[in-house]
Formats: sequence, C-alpha cells, structure tokens
Amino acid sequence: MKRSIFIENLDYSYPLGGKIFQQMNLCINEGEFVVLLGKNGVGKSTLINLILGFRTPKNGTISVLDLDPKLNAIELREKMFFISHSIQYDEYSSIEFILNNLKILYRNYCEKKEKKLLELFDLDKSYYLYQLSLGQKARVQIIAAIASNAQFLLIDEITAVLDPLARYDFSKVLVEEKNDGRTILMATNIPGDSEDDSDRVLCIKDNKVIDYEAA
Repeated sequence: MKRSIFIENLDYSYPLGGKIFQQMNLCINEGEFVVLLGKNGVGKSTLINLILGFRTPKNGTISVLDLDPKLNAIELREKMFFISHSIQYDEYSSIEFILNNLKILYRNYCEKKEKKLLELFDLDKSYYLYQLSLGQKARVQIIAAIASNAQFLLIDEITAVLDPLARYDFSKVLVEEKNDGRTILMATNIPGDSEDDSDRVLCIKDNKVIDYEAA
C-alpha cells in the first residue's frame, strides 16, 4: 500500500531545550483518516510543523507523498492542504475572493464541492471575513480544503471553534473525502472529535506517536 506519511527514527528538540520526539516512527497510508489526540503542549502542532517542513528534525527522515517537505515545498503545495485555527486571512477579503485565489493554486479545485459546502455551512460568498464569527471563518478554511481536492488534508485544532452541529457535519464530510481516496491527519484536543469515523486514533506519549488504545 502506498504511504502518504512516512517518518522514521525522528529526533526533535526545541532550540532552547525540551525533547519532543525521540526515535519516533509514523506511517500513514494513502486513503487513511487518522486522528491525533492530545492535550495542548504535548507536541501535536510541532509534528504538523515537521510534516509541513517548517521545522527541521535533528535526526531521522520525513517523507510526505514521497517528497521531502523542506526540499520539495513548492511541489507539495498543490498535493496537500493545511488548515488551522492559527491561520488568518485578510479581514477585508470576501469569501469569494479567498476561494477564487485558491482555485489558482489547485488545478483539481471542485466548484461543485464548494457550492455544496457553502450551502451546508450556511455561508454566502459575498460575506467579508470581518462579518464572520470565529466558527464561520473556520468553515471558510474547511470549504477551501475540501474543494481543493488535494491528496492530503492536514488539520490542526480547527474544530475547537466550531459548534457541535458544524463539527458533526465536518466529520461526515471528512468520511466522504476519505472514501474518495483522500488521506487525512487531524490533530485535536477535543475527545470524541471524529474518533468513531476515523481509521485510527493516535496520541503522543514518551516522545513517540503511538496508538491511543496502547497509551
């Protein structure tokens, strides 16, 4: 089976000290929906930054869609989509402007999915971001990610600002995307977030990523 994420013998510590990962291994196969569960500060976002190529491991290798995330950042851009609570778009941009710009980056962008999700999440493309709540802004990211048709969806703590109904709808959308062949890794600190719908639930313990049931 083809691997979307392959990490082998990875060591990483923060520059000012504090070991996060030691001889850490992780394999996520193409088409898997994996949830990474854990408290704030345990290293979930650090792992995501390593996968994105924003941080450099001390030792070990990272492969994302058979590419090095640091050396092949541009090539990976079209193949993966990252959404996070920490991402902020220009408040004076409209939803339409944001989505139209993303269509340029993703050649397989699906306007049919975009329309369906705008209706599901009750958003009008004419809205400007300053008119939206935090939860609605998160929905804009979700719509962009799903409509992009990227091979790999990387999600960091986006559900914290969603209401329960939106979280439910998001989970069902992710299952549809997984069934369509997308690979999904979602980090969250909310127990119950899509765990029943995912293929595996992981956590970080003793500087390694392990199955949650074994923690």
